Amino acid sequence: MADELSKFKKRHTALDQVFASWKQDYITISDFILPRRGRFLTSDVNKGGKINNKIINPSATYALRTLSAGMMAGITSPARPWFRLTTTDVQLMESSPVKNWLHEVEVILRAIFAKSNFYKALPVLYTELGGFGTGCMVIEEDFDEVIRCTTHTVGSYRLATNKFGLADTMYRDVPFTVQQVVDKFGIENCSENVKSMYNAKALDKYVNVVHVIEPRKVRDHNLATPDNMPIASLWYEKSSNEGKFLRESGYEDNPLIAPRWIADSSDVYGTGPGHDTKGIVKGLQLKERELAKAMQKVINPPMTGPSSMEGKANSVLPGHISFVDTKTGQDGFKPAYQIRPDINAMEESIRNSERQISRGFYEDLFLMISQSDRRQITATEIEERHEEKLLMVGPVLERLNDEALDIAIDRTFNIATRNNLLPPPPEELQGKNLKVEYISILAQAQKSVATSGIQRLAGFVSEIAVAQANGQGAEVIDKFNFDQAVDEFAEALGTSPKLVNSDDDVAVIRQGRAQQQQMAQTLAASQQAAAATKDLSQSDTEGKNALTDILGGQAG
Repeated sequence: MADELSKFKKRHTALDQVFASWKQDYITISDFILPRRGRFLTSDVNKGGKINNKIINPSATYALRTLSAGMMAGITSPARPWFRLTTTDVQLMESSPVKNWLHEVEVILRAIFAKSNFYKALPVLYTELGGFGTGCMVIEEDFDEVIRCTTHTVGSYRLATNKFGLADTMYRDVPFTVQQVVDKFGIENCSENVKSMYNAKALDKYVNVVHVIEPRKVRDHNLATPDNMPIASLWYEKSSNEGKFLRESGYEDNPLIAPRWIADSSDVYGTGPGHDTKGIVKGLQLKERELAKAMQKVINPPMTGPSSMEGKANSVLPGHISFVDTKTGQDGFKPAYQIRPDINAMEESIRNSERQISRGFYEDLFLMISQSDRRQITATEIEERHEEKLLMVGPVLERLNDEALDIAIDRTFNIATRNNLLPPPPEELQGKNLKVEYISILAQAQKSVATSGIQRLAGFVSEIAVAQANGQGAEVIDKFNFDQAVDEFAEALGTSPKLVNSDDDVAVIRQGRAQQQQMAQTLAASQQAAAATKDLSQSDTEGKNALTDILGGQAG
């Protein structure tokens, strides 16, 4: 076991070296944008005074707060559905049992997210993602709430990626007190150092513990024990040389979620708006500081006076008097120099930096309506502006779906399945793969091109059909597949499958309607025949008329 533990310690050291090149950038972002986030020393814990005085103008912090809230409301709002389950087989989605089962599972997964702390952890993840370009969250199984999410700040963890460029490994330094180590792992599993501190009642001293999550390279697939699970979960004391783990267990599927805002294929960590704007943010603090100095010199300038005033009371406060004995050729008590800084130009320079920061954090996108300079704006114009601005965050949304939301939904689905929380799937889905489609506000805005295209085509066909209804060419309406248009429009909008009948259901409905129409026609025909027979039975067959002539002819 000692040799095995040494391998993990060596890898931890290697991952530390990879992170070292990113560390200074993250420290700068923490200092000037997110002073309450980021931990780069083991001792950075329970320090209420950690926040520094480098932030004079908090525009970047406010803009990042808007970005995080906008992503939460626009991508994963707990107030409305933001994802749906489908299959890779398009034909299966026409089956009512399949559609209903998928919808039922969606409802259960959304209920699990709502009951757990998932929606409380996501804003923190989005804040880290926008500020540092990398976020980190772990989804654990929980007996009471099914899942339990824990977010980790940059600097406290080290990541590694797999062959697909997705983060699948995390080494995290966790500062535990002696009491916490004993309670979590049991005193029998602790090092002799921890045992001695525990016996000495030094319960609040901190011990650096490392948590490892990574795919297990060597395992016995025939054993279903914790130390043979596909994903390893290992805990050990970083400073201990005793060569034993505090705990060795694992996961059925990887609980790690580590999205990057934007990242090169060979980079482990990402960059984001915080990296893009850090230079402007630092310059903004300098401008604010210089503006404050200039205004201070105007309001309370440095003064000069004759040497005879030395040691005597003098003041520049309003209403105060400084007595000065002046001689010929001597000046009295006066400012050392006259300064007239261009305050307006300095303030405009600051406003310009604030606008650049706002653009860097997409604040103009998420506050598009409230920041509009027009009181009268049409819904169409708002929609067009929204679509235009979404082009800027499209790649970020795709990466977020791939590196965070897909993994969160898959992980929660697997946990729910293992705990028998989902209904049994229909036979049609046996052996079929499921996929996730996103129907959040931002996702639907990206799909609005498809819906608007369907609307324009349907309107075009209808206009031609109406215009040519009295002449030739009305058959053009046969060119448009209205049934498929409804299916694709509903899919783009993320409408509940219970609101749109499947092709099989539509066929049954139309067959029933056709039978009813045929029965109605048959009934009408029989009623007409009965009426004719009645009229015929009441006809005059004695007098001279057409009927008697016919009857006479038949008799002849």
